[in-house]
Formats: sequence, structure tokens, C-alpha cells
Amino acid sequence: MDYQFYKSLFGDVDVDIFDNGKKDSSSSAFTTPDLKMKFSDYVDTIIKDEPSDLRMFLFNMFKKKPGLRKDFPCP
Repeated sequence: MDYQFYKSLFGDVDVDIFDNGKKDSSSSAFTTPDLKMKFSDYVDTIIKDEPSDLRMFLFNMFKKKPGLRKDFPCP
């Protein structure tokens, strides 16, 4: 996977981030993000060879860059 490609497209986009380390294991659904960060900062965090509790869910890249749809075939 070419992380730099995605960082070049979405690097300045603010994304919702969830910190699983802060969650109570007895709670059911997590609907409110714990923080926002730039997509590029999140990618930098997850490509490190270190454990991380930070998670990103439901980021729709096609809403930000509709032209990408032509790069991903859909039946």
C-alpha cells in the first residue's frame, strides 16, 4: 500500500478518531469521536511499528475525492 499516495490526496482532511484505550469495555456503541486529527497525522501514527489504540471509522474518501471512483471497479 502506498501511504504517501493517500496522504497526498487526503493529508489535510480532518478525520474523526476514536481512542479505544479511553473506552469503558462495558459500554456498547461509540458514536462520538474522541478527537480530530489530520489524515496525514493519523497515517503517520498507524505506520509506526508501535501499538496504538487510535482508530478511524467510516471515512468516505469518495465524498472528498469523487474522481477516485474510476480507480476502483465496482460490479
